[in-house]
Amino acid sequence: MARFDRKEWHYQTEIHKSIESSQNSKKKDSRMIKFIEVKELQLKGYKPFEIANKLGIARQIVTKFCKMDILPEYNSKNRNKYHLYNKYVEDESATGKALDKIYHEIYQMGFKGSRSPFYEHYKYLSDGHKGYRPKDFKPIIGSVN
Repeated sequence: MARFDRKEWHYQTEIHKSIESSQNSKKKDSRMIKFIEVKELQLKGYKPFEIANKLGIARQIVTKFCKMDILPEYNSKNRNKYHLYNKYVEDESATGKALDKIYHEIYQMGFKGSRSPFYEHYKYLSDGHKGYRPKDFKPIIGSVN
């Protein structure tokens, strides 16, 4: 019969709690599934390199997961809120107003993004990838007077 010391028993109890709390989270994505698999194999006594080989993931990720008790949620990047200004930009651009003038207007309305990503974003939209655009639509890029 295997004999556990108190520290190892406490550690395995904590791993079980971690797996249960991770399994009860709102959404299971592939990252969460890998985390649970890593924790289960760690509980069975596998070493990080063995877990990495068995699951086909990087050893560094396994090591990181082995050190964690609970998998933290993703830290989403603070994104510019272009969607709040899309209609305004499209309408103003359709009237022939230059993008740099539109940029200054929406910046005064509270837009926090910088100019180059703004131009790149609306250039992407003008290619017809999102929303309706006639084939001959080209945003006008001019200078601020």
